[in-house]
Amino acid sequence: MAKWRKRPTTTDARRGPASTVLTAEQEAIAVAFRRHTLLALDDCLYALQATIPQLFRTGLHR
Repeated sequence: MAKWRKRPTTTDARRGPASTVLTAEQEAIAVAFRRHTLLALDDCLYALQATIPQLFRTGLHR
């Protein structure tokens, strides 16, 4: 209860990664890669993480 009293709002804090938003260029790369290779989502994620380090599975799925 004490930690809730110090907060300005009663909503819960976000628990996910701080930034999952991709730039338009990164999103275009991911979409083109998925369409071209037709790989499974996890395989695309592992292949693209070298070029887009902030990429997560949820961001790739979107």
